[in-house]
Amino acid sequence: MKKSTVIILVAVVLVIGLVAGVVATVFFAGTKEIIEDKIESRVDNGKIIGAGENPSESDFIGEEKAKEIAVKSAEINAEDLTYEKIRLEKDDGIWQYEVELRVGRTEYDFDINAETGEIISHDVDYDD
Repeated sequence: MKKSTVIILVAVVLVIGLVAGVVATVFFAGTKEIIEDKIESRVDNGKIIGAGENPSESDFIGEEKAKEIAVKSAEINAEDLTYEKIRLEKDDGIWQYEVELRVGRTEYDFDINAETGEIISHDVDYDD
């Protein structure tokens, strides 16, 4: 094989490696933070597990209080609920309860600060 052919092949391999490295860096940018946030947000039987900040349950208002806040804000009766889901998660560095309630064909979604009980956001969807 000619020396010029070998040089061209080596250059092509280096360019391919460089492009693959750039693509991998762009593709996986931020993945570490996403994974760490998910690990910190895991809840097992009401107890927070995982790496990073690990507050105790007494630091939070609790699922029942979060539900009570959502029900009161939505101006509905807890007895009328046909579906409820309450999940503790960490979003943008804030521990919050994600509360989903349904009465008939109306769904109520709340994000409630797990430490203060403040409603961060809420939304109402009506199924047609």
